[in-house]
Amino acid sequence: MNVISPDKAREYGLRFTDVSLGAEGVGQQNCTIAIADTLRIGDMLWQNVPFGVLDIRTGRAEADEQLRDLSPVVGLPIMMTMREIRFNFLKSELEIPARPTSNPLPSSNLILDNSALRLESFIGGYGPVCLHFDTGATFSALFQPWFARHRSDVERLGQPDSLRVAGVGGTSCLQTYRMPCLRFSLGSGEASIDSRQVSTGMALHTGNPLERKFVESEGIDGIAGLDFLEHFSRVILNLEQMYIEGIDPRP
Repeated sequence: MNVISPDKAREYGLRFTDVSLGAEGVGQQNCTIAIADTLRIGDMLWQNVPFGVLDIRTGRAEADEQLRDLSPVVGLPIMMTMREIRFNFLKSELEIPARPTSNPLPSSNLILDNSALRLESFIGGYGPVCLHFDTGATFSALFQPWFARHRSDVERLGQPDSLRVAGVGGTSCLQTYRMPCLRFSLGSGEASIDSRQVSTGMALHTGNPLERKFVESEGIDGIAGLDFLEHFSRVILNLEQMYIEGIDPRP
């Protein structure tokens, strides 16, 4: 969904409604729906666009400092109407082509599942993985199911670490291992990614199992965030033929 903070919603003159919905991220909370009369990106224009108004302050000063200036988030419904988005990380540009690019891959590597995108990737030496694809996330990580399948390698090669996460519904602190290097695929492109976190599924301070969240649902091995894409010079995200392609891995 599209997301905006209460302050930004008032600043931009969105029309608040009486409708509320549940939102799930690190935890759960409710959000109010507000309507933007128009949304313009470049030459593209949408009218009467709904946004979920979310106050994601957690009550923890360090986390809230990072979340204080959250920009409005354009969600999947708007992205789907674009049909294809090209990320150019060398120029810090997005391009929406008039005609989508034909799929160069043998098959689709994206699926729309429960209003979220799932990405098929491959990890060198470990085989295929299914990742929750979220460009709104600033980090990528592997979850407990992948850790359970490869525990001996993770404990042998990785360094014990922790991961603190803040977002919708609060904060979470996980026991993790930091893997020195894993080679991921993005379509036909491949990139070696250092220091990738692998969650054990346990809370850092108590050692108790954490409740599985939406993005950690059955069959999901991890999350692919914006930093995953930034290992490539360019990325094509095609939401018409449902594929993603990484081009020119960055050194």
